[in-house]
Order: sequence, then C-alpha cells, then structure tokens
Amino acid sequence: MLGWPAETLTFLSAELLFLIVRSRDLTILFKRADQRTAAENALVKRGLGRSLWLEVVLFVPASAFLMVLIAPAVIEGRWPASSLSGTSLYALLGVASYGFPFAAIKTVITRVAIQMLKEYAGTLEK
Repeated sequence: MLGWPAETLTFLSAELLFLIVRSRDLTILFKRADQRTAAENALVKRGLGRSLWLEVVLFVPASAFLMVLIAPAVIEGRWPASSLSGTSLYALLGVASYGFPFAAIKTVITRVAIQMLKEYAGTLEK
C-alpha cells in the first residue's frame, strides 16, 4: 500500500490513532480560554498541552518502535527462541524484563507506601 516501508506505516498509524483517541483533549487545548469550561481551563493549567506533547513526541513513537521490533515474532508466529531473529528475541526479552521486575517492584512499593500512609493517618485520627 502507498509504496511506503512497513515501519513508516506503523509510526504513521500510531500517530493517527493518537489523534483520534485524544481528539477531545486536543479540542480543549485549541479552544480559546473564554470558550473552555472551568474544568477544561483547569486541565490546560495543569499541563494538558505538555502531556499531549510528550505523548505524541515520545510515548507514541516509543510504542510503535517497540511493536516494529517485536513484529517479526508476532506476524510470523515463530515463538520458540531458536527460530526467532536476534532483534525480535531481544526485544521480547526487553518487554518481559520491564514488565516483570520493574512493574512488579513498582506495584509492591506503591502498595507498601499506601499502606504506611493509611496506618499513619489512622494514628493521627487517634
């Protein structure tokens, strides 16, 4: 289609989906201050523009690039490690290493911190 490389279409599709999914936030951002509701103005003041900018420039391309790296394993259905290309295998290892140690440890630490705050708040009430 279009004669463009598959990777380019992946990035373009990801950015277009961002525009569709975040259209409400983009509309809020492009309204003049007097056209926005108080809640919408609060969102803009709290960094809606910076958040959208980070998403479009950093997070969407990072996600698309990750999918480009993993695509050969998913598209070709070659899951055994012996048949995966080096790039796809290491990309999958990277996803797994972030998904398990980092996310799991972050979740545990967050839960412990919340529990400690609840206990501290309970002692203040007494």
